[in-house]
Amino acid sequence: MSKRYKTNQQVDLIGNPSIRILLLKTVTGFEKKVYKKFESFFQENQITDWWAYKLFGEYDLCIVLKKSSLARELSYAGTIEGIIYSTELLCYLWGKNQEGNFNKTYFDKPLVSISIIKIKPPYIKEGNQYIENALAEFLEKFPDIFCLGSFGWNEVVLIYPSDSFKEIADYFLDNILTIHLKENRKRVGFFLKTFTLVGINYNCLIPLDCSILKNDDNRFSEKLYPSLSISCRPSEMETISRILKEKMKQQNPDTRKMSLGTFDFIMDIREGQWGDFIENLIKFREKYEDSIFKTFVQLSGELYNPMPLKRAWSFEPFVINEV
Repeated sequence: MSKRYKTNQQVDLIGNPSIRILLLKTVTGFEKKVYKKFESFFQENQITDWWAYKLFGEYDLCIVLKKSSLARELSYAGTIEGIIYSTELLCYLWGKNQEGNFNKTYFDKPLVSISIIKIKPPYIKEGNQYIENALAEFLEKFPDIFCLGSFGWNEVVLIYPSDSFKEIADYFLDNILTIHLKENRKRVGFFLKTFTLVGINYNCLIPLDCSILKNDDNRFSEKLYPSLSISCRPSEMETISRILKEKMKQQNPDTRKMSLGTFDFIMDIREGQWGDFIENLIKFREKYEDSIFKTFVQLSGELYNPMPLKRAWSFEPFVINEV
């Protein structure tokens, strides 16, 4: 079900509604300012269907915008100081009966998990009927996971708003790896690459209050815990790591690991709750901003081992033929 939208003599063909996902990498210390700039722009233009998340990992900020078309409002937001680089995903809702839940109430949950998926080229070349069947079967079993079609490098985006990290680990992360095709009674994986991000709703951050993430379902587990990488002045490495360990209430003497490269040391946070961790990290960064150059949070955990999938194809892009 598609409609045509005409803006500035250009026709945009897209399902209704369209979804834009903006991933932003910011200068350390500018993340909140960038968020405020977008918030002001949306308020001035009476745009209400949007959600913002602080991300763990490569990107710092995610903005999800729901519109009736791919009109380019964000191009008029002007230059925003503090953005290093950005990636924009132009998407549309895939599958039926999803639009009713894709709303402000559902996305006001404190967490979101987003998986950007690239499908193996041979399946794209041969047509996507079997892929569509596999996705439809998956969505019937997991109706709380939104599936988006996407333009660009990736073909699919899966989004799961959630109330706890336990739900994300047990419900979302465990199950996206089980999506498969059925060929000759065998399970065949058709993903080439998945890029998964977890974010905290800015409703929990401005003002800073992560009490909703302080319960048993938001305790660290072997399946999902944070690894915190720190880049700081060499003369203050010992002091920073000691203070950080005290703030995070880590009792294990082997918590800190040396790191060569951009970061100076890595600390695995195994004890505590996600709500406390997020609040302590934000306060820690603000208090010691003169000593810390950069922090990076990687979500880690035990390797999930789903039912093995058959290798579906072989791809060797750089084969030199002998003469």
